[in-house]
This record gives sequence, structure tokens and C-alpha cells, in this order.
Amino acid sequence: MVETNGDTAPGASLVKEVLFTEEQVTARVNEMALEIIELYRDKDPLFIGLGRGGIKFTAELMSAMVKLDPDFHPEVDYITASTYGRGDTAGETKILNGLNPHTEVKGRIVIVIDDVLDTGATTPPIIEDLYKSEATAVDLVVFIEKDVERPNGPVPKLVGFRAPNEWLIGMGMDYAEKGRWLGFIATMNQPASA
Repeated sequence: MVETNGDTAPGASLVKEVLFTEEQVTARVNEMALEIIELYRDKDPLFIGLGRGGIKFTAELMSAMVKLDPDFHPEVDYITASTYGRGDTAGETKILNGLNPHTEVKGRIVIVIDDVLDTGATTPPIIEDLYKSEATAVDLVVFIEKDVERPNGPVPKLVGFRAPNEWLIGMGMDYAEKGRWLGFIATMNQPASA
């Protein structure tokens, strides 16, 4: 039985090992929010959350920034891209939905926010498109950076936690939509179909 702070964790049947508890996750999100405020204050950045996985982390990060500095007003949009689909094998990155047509990228610093950086295959086409839209800079912020070699992959500006190269769930990460909304980060039990 998986426990966090003496309570049975939601999604316990999926969890092999909790790597970062909800308390650790909340503390790190707040630290990252403060770092982002200090880096981008008065620079009118545009934040772009990546897909379904990025929604939970992006929302919690934006909320933390506003709580820490009520004068910091983040503008957020989303791009939906897929590398994994509904399984656990990486494929070609496909941009499924782009930015809102009213979102202004030209002349701005863009901060791409993602839940996890593993192979690094998802972000390069998105970063390339943002530069084609005349962003002045594109920085990557990820909550989890997996211990994976990516010789030509993107280098994040800010990382929440580093984790082993195992399938993870929680804070946006999922397996076929299972475990995505958990507030902690855990390695996952081997799927029954594997």
C-alpha cells in the first residue's frame, strides 16, 4: 500500500514508488514561481503550456506566481502536441492544436512549460515554430527532467526535479490517461498489458 503522510494515496494501484510527495511538489512549484518572477519581471513574457501533460503544472505554476506577486500577470496559451498518443512508445511529434490566433508571439520572450523532458522529441518543432513567429527568445521550463541522454535535445532554463528514466505518473504525467491528475510524482507499476 502506497502512503503519503500516513494517508492512502489516490491512484495507489498505479504507484510503484512515490518519488516526490505533494508537499515537496508544492514547495518546488512555489520556488520555481519565484525564480520565474525574478527572471521575467517587466519583460511581458508569454507562457505556453504543452498539451494535456502541461496543464496541471502550468496552472499550479501560474497560481503560485500570482499568489507570490499579485502584480505579476502571466499570459498563458497552450499548444497541444503528441509524441506518445495513448501508449508508452514514443513516435513522431505531431502538433494537434496551435496557439489562439489572437496570441501575440512576435517580439516577446516565450516560456514553454512542460511536465516532463525525456527524449526531448516534443519541444524542438514547437520551439522552431515560435522562432518562425518572431519570438525574441524561447525558454523551456520543465517540472521533471528524466535522466536520459539527449545530445542535441533542448536544454531547460529551469527544472523542478530530476528523475530516473522510468515511466512516471502525476502532475500531468500519465499512462493512457491514468495518474495524470495526481499531486505527487511516482514511478508506475508495470501495466497489466505489458
